[in-house]
This record gives sequence, C-alpha cells and structure tokens, in this order.
Amino acid sequence: MAGRKKDEKRTDRRKRAKSVSEGRTVKISAIVCTYSNASLLRRTLDSLTKQTLPPQEYEIVVVDNNSTDNTREVVRDFEERASHQIKYVLETTQGLSAARNTGIQQSSGPIISFIDDDAEADSGWLAAVVEAFNQHPDAWGVGGNTFAIWDAERPSWLTDDFLGNLSIQDRGPNKWKLIPGQTLLGTNCSFRREVFAEIGYFPTDLGRVGKSLLAGEEAELCLRIHSRGKSMYHVPDVTVYHHVTTE
Repeated sequence: MAGRKKDEKRTDRRKRAKSVSEGRTVKISAIVCTYSNASLLRRTLDSLTKQTLPPQEYEIVVVDNNSTDNTREVVRDFEERASHQIKYVLETTQGLSAARNTGIQQSSGPIISFIDDDAEADSGWLAAVVEAFNQHPDAWGVGGNTFAIWDAERPSWLTDDFLGNLSIQDRGPNKWKLIPGQTLLGTNCSFRREVFAEIGYFPTDLGRVGKSLLAGEEAELCLRIHSRGKSMYHVPDVTVYHHVTTE
C-alpha cells in the first residue's frame, strides 16, 4: 500500500511538471544557493512558490553546495507538492561563487535572480524584476531593498551603520540608476544572462566557503559591469526580507 501511494505521488508530480512545462516560456530563473540551512531554506522556497508571476513563467533552481543536513529532502518535498518548475543541483565544490556559477549554467531564463537561503522574497519580487528589465532595456543588473526579519531581539549596539554587513539595505522608495562604485546586494540581485557570457562569472577566489564569511564576489561583478559602461538600477518594488538569526 505504501509503495502504491509513492507511485501515485510520483505520477501526480510528473503530471504537474508536464502541465507546467507545456507551453511554458521561462522569463526568469530564481537561483538559491544553499549550504546546510534546511530550516530557513524551506521558508525561502515557500516564498518563491507564492509569487504573483505565473508559475509557467519562472523556474526555481536550488544549488546544494554539499550540505550535510536534510536539504535534499526539503527540496524534494517542494518538488512533489508544488506546481512549479523546481530544479535541484548538487555542486560539491565548496564555495558560494562556485554554487552561483553552477546555478547560472543550469538555469534557462534570460534573467537570473539570486536570493540567499536565509531570505524570503516579497510575493511580487520576480514580477517586479521582470518589469524593471522590460522598462530599462539598457539595464544589465537590478536590485532593490532588503529588509530585516529579526529572529531574536535586536541588540542595542547593532546600529544601522552595521546593517550592510548583515545583508540589510534600504535604498529608499524611489527608482534610480546606480553610479559607478555602487553595487547590488548579493541576496537581492538580478542580471541579464548575457552579462555572464560577455564578462564572465562570479570570481571563485571571493565568496563564502563553508562557514567562512569572505564576501565581495557580487560587488566585483558589479564593478566589471560598470567598467563596461553598462547600467544597473535600484528598484524599490524588488524587495526581499533577510533573516537575522540569533547567532
């Protein structure tokens, strides 16, 4: 009986995947790189499956960077019950940049959006990204505001000056073009696919590796974009929420 139920679930999943893929035009790929963070990853995926953009117009690519927890089971759970195109990819080379580069290569959308595995997307996040690129044909990159979800009481010593180190960024309610030197935040950044074809991928000598917090790979990519004379925009409707854990 248990085996029959499993077979029926697999059949239902194939039917859902087929119905989503038939006639689908993927406008955007949402990439989540994750490392042993299954509990928060579940919230990230839940937010991505509740987007206002129709499911057939986007895909979710989860790059598992050699996790040691139940990450695969969490993703499989969403694969089985969500009417979305969800792709699981294992990248055994440790490092966020390596995982991001694999996600780019394994995705299919003309726009590629990155969100961290401890963040939640606003329901209109992907739709706002697509609209921003449609409105600005010159844009190579788009980002927006990232607000905090405090999982514990905010310490009194943690002033606004430090929030950027926690991937929190409020650039205001107005849309504007970034000037050279200004960069996009890694947990809320989107690029046209041709960016990576023309100027290369994320540098693997930068970016988190395991529990090491070395960063700056998306900033380096943004500097290369500006060095080519290309444009990036802050769009306030492109909003995500980033968990600040007790640790």
